[in-house]
Amino acid sequence: MLQELKMKSLKGHAASIIIALALAAGLLWGTGFGAFKAIGGPKPLDSLDVSELKGQYVEAEVYLIYDWYAYTERTNTSTNRSTVTEKEYIIPVGDAEYMGLAVDAGYISTADDLLDASYELLTGASDPVKMVPQIVKELNQSGMDKIITAVQAQIDAYYQ
Repeated sequence: MLQELKMKSLKGHAASIIIALALAAGLLWGTGFGAFKAIGGPKPLDSLDVSELKGQYVEAEVYLIYDWYAYTERTNTSTNRSTVTEKEYIIPVGDAEYMGLAVDAGYISTADDLLDASYELLTGASDPVKMVPQIVKELNQSGMDKIITAVQAQIDAYYQ
């Protein structure tokens, strides 16, 4: 009798089990098996060729921003005031490639400071030998480590 009940229960749940397994396989495939990449930890961005970047879990320290190209804003309908919630910047990857970096609202001023300092370096308005160490110091003082942590948290959240 107990065996019959077990078989009947198994038959009744077989379809649900198969559907759940198919969904799990689809999610793994749809995310490019990102869960497995997250387990292995991030790879240094500068250790990868640009052709290897798609779908990779990476980390990097950003010391140069070329420009910004987009932002997201939210408008409060009761006050009709807009607030920028995210800004996207262009950063170098390798010697001649670029990628976008999304920065949350709390870190936009630090990223803008780096953008201004980068502009000075790129236009020759300042001496790189003197400015790079100063920029790194100022970035660390103004919270660049927080940007790195926040961006890393975005990457971690995506791959988990």
